[in-house]
Amino acid sequence: MFFKGLALAVNDIDLSTTFYTDLMGLEVSSLREGHVIFTSGLHLYSISRWSGNIGKNIMDVYFGASSSSILFDTFDFDSFLSRLYKCPYADIYAPVTVDKGLRVVTILDPDKNLVTVKEASREAIVINSDEGVDSFAYSDSKKPVYVFDKEEK
Repeated sequence: MFFKGLALAVNDIDLSTTFYTDLMGLEVSSLREGHVIFTSGLHLYSISRWSGNIGKNIMDVYFGASSSSILFDTFDFDSFLSRLYKCPYADIYAPVTVDKGLRVVTILDPDKNLVTVKEASREAIVINSDEGVDSFAYSDSKKPVYVFDKEEK
């Protein structure tokens, strides 16, 4: 068994797809009726499809929880904040500074799921794209490091 990704029920699949593509920089890998799959492994399901999958009435699906968050890292935190402050469909908590002076901002997606964006440490995991995403090493060098991709979206 292996971890495949994360699935979220959403009220408006078009709005949520826009949120995760335009603001978060994810790329869609597959579109199906009521189901969007991103290359990162995140899946969005329309509320009607989700409720059918779990055998519940639409009214019995609850949105928003403060016990979990979808995590993102970015090497250009200031650029992300600039885009974020222009985004009309994200609720924003004030950015904070954490370990090693790295900044973190938590936002709510259109369905009130917590999304946390952290300034990436230059000591982050390095992915060797020639060997695939399962190959990694820790780096404490001052040169730029990349997670999963040679360029940040």
